Order: sequence, then C-alpha cells, then structure tokens
Amino acid sequence: MNNLNIKFSYGTGFRAPTFNDLYWHGSGNRDLKPERSKSYDFGFVVIAGSNVKVLSELKFELSFFNIDIEDRIIWLPSQENQSVWRPINIDHVNSRGGGFSGELVLFN
Repeated sequence: MNNLNIKFSYGTGFRAPTFNDLYWHGSGNRDLKPERSKSYDFGFVVIAGSNVKVLSELKFELSFFNIDIEDRIIWLPSQENQSVWRPINIDHVNSRGGGFSGELVLFN
C-alpha cells in the first residue's frame, strides 16, 4: 500500500482587546484595535507499505504554514516608565515555518 496525500487548510481569525487590555488601571489602552489574521497550512503525507517482515509501514509528513496578523496586541514597557507595561498594536506580524514528522511501524 503506497499513498500520497496532500493537505491544505485556510482560516481567518479575530481577537478583540480584553477588558484588561483596554482598562487596566494605569496601563490600559482604550485606542486598541482588534487583531485580524489570515493563515494557511499545506503539506504532504506519504504512507508506504513494505514487504520486509521487520518494517511493515513507513509514514512521514512534511508541512508548511504562514500566519499574517494585522494590529497584533502586545504588552511592552512604556517609554515614560520602563516598569509600567502597556498594550499597543503592532501593524503587521508574519509567522512562517514548517515541520516534519515520521513514523515506523515495526513487527505488525
């Protein structure tokens, strides 16, 4: 049995500022915008059977992802006082990466 599978996903996200983000005493930021994101993930899954007695199946997966976030909310030390942290929006954040996993089925 030999299979090649292709996988793909796409999604959107939304995160409203929390109550603490907006109103934390002395640090809140009422001007925060909500975060919005778009992401996708695609990859390949290969399953290969074997006629060898010790190794009955080999499976591996290779995948890649990308996440774009607009108006990301993060807390940073304020410029006026480094011991006071305040939430701000970052215009654009992009996260990319990949992964690999494998599996051997022995003596099945």
